[in-house]
Amino acid sequence: MVFCMVCVGLLPMCKKENDHQISISFDMPHDQDTILIGHPLMAKVNVIPVNGSEVSLTLEGTDKVVLTDTPYVYQWNTRNMEEGKYLLTAEVRDNDGNISQGEVEIWLLYPSVTIGNQVWMKENLKRTYYSDGTPIVGAFAYGDDSSNVATYGLLYTWDAVMHGEKATDENPSGVQGACPVGWHVPSRAEFTEMVNYLGGPDVAGGKMKEAGYDHWASPNDGATNSSGFTGLGGGERKVDGTYDRLLRNAGFWTCTENDLSSAYYQCLTAIHPITRQWTDSKKYGYSLRCVKNKDDQ
Repeated sequence: MVFCMVCVGLLPMCKKENDHQISISFDMPHDQDTILIGHPLMAKVNVIPVNGSEVSLTLEGTDKVVLTDTPYVYQWNTRNMEEGKYLLTAEVRDNDGNISQGEVEIWLLYPSVTIGNQVWMKENLKRTYYSDGTPIVGAFAYGDDSSNVATYGLLYTWDAVMHGEKATDENPSGVQGACPVGWHVPSRAEFTEMVNYLGGPDVAGGKMKEAGYDHWASPNDGATNSSGFTGLGGGERKVDGTYDRLLRNAGFWTCTENDLSSAYYQCLTAIHPITRQWTDSKKYGYSLRCVKNKDDQ
């Protein structure tokens, strides 16, 4: 995994002699040197304002948030943000219009793992917007229960994954689809490359599955997660809108078609260590793991 440090030095920019002493701390993530996209980001402004002061936080690319109650804390959902460096600014404005500011630079990254010559996301995608800003139609929480998203990500139809791009089995695929900037939807050939690197389809499934029974049903046969892929039993959404196989199966869409109505997905299951590529209706909902573009690794 690539790690970037959170820069904690402050750059005060004050417009009065007796400026407020401002600092920014993070309640989430706790004691980490990375901020992972898809996870909450909770920042706190540490300041003692005078009566009538306005305290605000602005995360670059988002609207300013005015904080009215102490403690001055705000939480962002980073699910739809892109990777990169962001400026987080805390501001205190008094009744006379004087402004004091404190700033930190932070890096947002997707959790990732290198497997052979490929860099994979190690969590299922949670995005509800494409990189062009349009909402993703065809993204579902398992059981329509939003509490499942943090752990299992979203289940996407194949059309939602592709965002109108052409199907391919090229390696690399070059299909961004629902993936963020710098990432792409894996083809069937790209999954095959990973599986072969892990020893072939009869054993690779165990190396791709999270061990234990927190997110898999018994027997979770052969699960070691030695690859770091951390596959979870996220289940599926059927064509009729019902949900099935939570803790028992995991399916990951590819951008490779079988025919006009069906496409390939990579399957993991709790009952054995193998992994296979099956086909299903494009209207099914499966998970999505993106692969890092070579130029962005």
